Amino acid sequence: MVILNTEGMRVCARYCNKSLFPDLESERAFERDLLKKVSATVTSHDEEIFELDNHLVVYKWYDNVVMFLTGSTSENELVLADILRTYEEGLSIILRTMLEEKTLLDNLETVLLAMDELIDQEGIILETDPQLLAARVSSGGASLADGMPLGEQTFTQAFQSARDQLTRSILS
Repeated sequence: MVILNTEGMRVCARYCNKSLFPDLESERAFERDLLKKVSATVTSHDEEIFELDNHLVVYKWYDNVVMFLTGSTSENELVLADILRTYEEGLSIILRTMLEEKTLLDNLETVLLAMDELIDQEGIILETDPQLLAARVSSGGASLADGMPLGEQTFTQAFQSARDQLTRSILS
């Protein structure tokens, strides 16, 4: 996963396959190729998919940043697009603002933590629900629109579900 600004400078990145990208130079070369490819073809701010150097790439262009998620060509592009969407929506919930370079840099710790909670070091997908991603990343002070803290809301939802199951088992 790579986030670049529109000039090609890295905002943050996570490379899971160190055999393909053993050093910073190979990472930067790949990032240049990514931006060169999308700069020539960007037509909208929707998710787009393309293949580059035996990588399947899903990206989304924002005002001044581009988010990329890459996988092998054998990966399902719909799953990759869904993971990118989960990351975007999770960050939007946490940051409560549009995703732009200044916001991402000002909240870099949160951006990286969300990346950690989404995909592990080996590239295995850990979360597909943006609400749960936001809940796992958020500190105790973060809240949703209804004012209930994310951590408490998740517990409340779990408690409600357990209570409903218990009620059904007693009544049946």
